[in-house]
Amino acid sequence: MKEINRQIIKFCIKMLLCLTVLFPQTSPGKSLDDNFLFSTVYIENLSTNQNGTGFITIRQIDKDRYVWFLISNKHVLMPKPFDPKQSDKLEAVARVSINIKTVSDITKIIREIKLRDAKGTDLVKGHTAQNVDVAGLIVTPSLHDIFATPDRQVLGIPEDRFANEEFIKKYFISIGDEALVIGYPLSLVEEGHVIPIARGVRIASKPDYDFRKQPIFLVDGTITRGTSGSPVILPVRPNVWKEEHKIDIGKIQENHLLGIVSSSIKDWEIVIRKIITLEVAQEFSVIDNANLGIVFKVRTVSEVMDLFGFQRWEEEKAKSNKPDSGDSK
Repeated sequence: MKEINRQIIKFCIKMLLCLTVLFPQTSPGKSLDDNFLFSTVYIENLSTNQNGTGFITIRQIDKDRYVWFLISNKHVLMPKPFDPKQSDKLEAVARVSINIKTVSDITKIIREIKLRDAKGTDLVKGHTAQNVDVAGLIVTPSLHDIFATPDRQVLGIPEDRFANEEFIKKYFISIGDEALVIGYPLSLVEEGHVIPIARGVRIASKPDYDFRKQPIFLVDGTITRGTSGSPVILPVRPNVWKEEHKIDIGKIQENHLLGIVSSSIKDWEIVIRKIITLEVAQEFSVIDNANLGIVFKVRTVSEVMDLFGFQRWEEEKAKSNKPDSGDSK
């Protein structure tokens, strides 16, 4: 009997070891890594009085050169159109609250970033398609002092972590998969930092297809005011789909950016019109949303970054384009 018990114990130990190898735990067990969580910023557009969410992205343009972008919606980031007759009021700025990572803590800085300079030149560029609600702005010069301080960091989402259509097809990202919307719903911002609020959603339409011939997909979840411009992130997974219906349990799927929230789909709207005087009236709207959010795909973010003229540097492409030593002068 003792021998049988000994064999059973040995078998159980072997099974536990096998399960530990086959089903490793993600370490340190976070659904979001710091580059995604702390890249999110709170935007107060002082020229339009619009508030919303944005996030910082990073494009590598050479082996050791990077450009930092602030990305949001057009209706959040674009400055108010100016009146040429008011030449003294051409400049437009946004107050941007940015997370700063130190060795032991997260703090915030507030920067007034120009959206249009004093000569009337717009520094924000919106997507060339009028119906694509995505805009961007280079913020590298606004952050130079942070880059020069080793014990402080501004974090951003690198472009190689964009979940483009190729990535979505390769790893079988599909309807029903979970995603995270990171931002400031109802403008909920804390005093000492701007760590965002994360809300869970599910992908509701096929993410590698253009919904209604637009570069969007839908998510099932509550999208409230203040969420405009929020990044939509794939959470960390403890496994990777390598083939349809087959999982590679030895790999971890890292966070990737799926797209940017624009708005929600309305179910119905009631407009109440209050008469103030014979000539003046005030309108109020009561809206019920359909619990479906509109997300512009990540390729629209890359297309906005392209507008600034900095081509993405790819190491393999750079190697293939490098001339032979015998041809160089």
